[in-house]
Amino acid sequence: MHLSPAVSFVRMFYNETEPNIDPDGGDSEYQARMILSSKSFRWLYEREWRMFAPQGKNRYHDVATVTCVYLGSRISDDDRTTIIHRLAPLNINTQSMTIKKYSMRFEERRSALFLKCPVLEAAYQPRD
Repeated sequence: MHLSPAVSFVRMFYNETEPNIDPDGGDSEYQARMILSSKSFRWLYEREWRMFAPQGKNRYHDVATVTCVYLGSRISDDDRTTIIHRLAPLNINTQSMTIKKYSMRFEERRSALFLKCPVLEAAYQPRD
């Protein structure tokens, strides 16, 4: 695996009701994961997984582990630009969410660096 052994992934649980927790008992870390791994049934189409890791920086041992970063519709333009610029030299795709009326889609975004640097543009090979 390309991550620390302390890192774990949890498949999201979708339900119409909130998870029940016992404030007087049980492992607090387990209960926190249960809460953070639950979403309304309306989000079932996402089929999301979440990563849990110790607080602080958690690094991938192999950058090729990351194939794409999805940016939400509410991200600021400055943050979007910073992320795209930092990922471009690593050849990591970014997809930005757009919402129009009742539909949502992701569109590929390329860094403005490509417009200024033909070497980066030539090296960029989108991953399937």
